[in-house]
Amino acid sequence: MKSSKVELIQRGYADEEMIQAAKLKTEAELIKDLNSKLAWERTAAVYALKQPDRFASLYIELLSKEKKLYTRLACSEVLAAGGEECARRLSEWLGMIGHNQHQCIGLTSKKKSYPLPRDLIARIMAKMDGRILPVLFTQAIFSDEKKLSEALDAIGFMVFYHPALATEQQLHQILRLFDVCENEVIHWKAVTALSAYPAPAACRFLEVLSSTGNPHLQPEIQRSLNLLYDKCDD
Repeated sequence: MKSSKVELIQRGYADEEMIQAAKLKTEAELIKDLNSKLAWERTAAVYALKQPDRFASLYIELLSKEKKLYTRLACSEVLAAGGEECARRLSEWLGMIGHNQHQCIGLTSKKKSYPLPRDLIARIMAKMDGRILPVLFTQAIFSDEKKLSEALDAIGFMVFYHPALATEQQLHQILRLFDVCENEVIHWKAVTALSAYPAPAACRFLEVLSSTGNPHLQPEIQRSLNLLYDKCDD
């Protein structure tokens, strides 16, 4: 059943008229509206303020406590349009918002598409401009395991859909995780990320891992190998 406009507004929806009205307010008023009791006002304020690199911290703080769907979508959309400064702010919050992150090895996808990150911040970063990819590596991949786990999802997703971003250095950084980290969830996500790097080194590593690695990783190893073989054939 289609939701009524009243119901949508209660869920934080702001139409174009509401957003245009918000744009008539001062910056100080809009910042105050980010904490409004009315969800649609919070949404309109996000769209009216924008400037994700400047206001990233405010939007992330709002996301961390926001319950309304359309306000969360507004914050996510505006943050995803940000640059390196916004990405650095976001990377500090990887794995910290919500409880949807993988805590153990999950089911292997039957699809050829790359799994969408479950972590909200990783999902936002995965959709950002490819220029922020170094931020994911330098700010997150060598951070604590919680951030690293979610960063791998964003890295793999971004490179899978933008293969021109892939570099040999990135590939070796991911491969190195198997030597410096014992967390099997991170190994599992690294195996998935390798499916975005159609290079002989990735194939050889996965082929060896297929015969010697953790048996729990085998379905994901085979999926990544199949994707890489398809890409190499192309």
